[in-house]
Amino acid sequence: MRLEIDGRYAITRFKDDYVLHHITLGLAGEPRLTVLALYQTPVELISDLVNHATRRAGLADIPALIAEMQRLAELCQRAFNLPTL
Repeated sequence: MRLEIDGRYAITRFKDDYVLHHITLGLAGEPRLTVLALYQTPVELISDLVNHATRRAGLADIPALIAEMQRLAELCQRAFNLPTL
């Protein structure tokens, strides 16, 4: 299993854990995966992914933060094929 989220993150499985990766480009332009962390549940992973992405986005106000959090959560929900609320 390898799920890509927003072209910046990838999720893989290692044994019973979920692995969050940051996608970067190598010297030849090939995608490289850097491990950010391992998680026991998808919810823990998604929470950290949203936190990591919103910190790096440099958002200026609360409405922009909420919109970005919602967008990323929906991408993760689709990637994991979770039911919508």
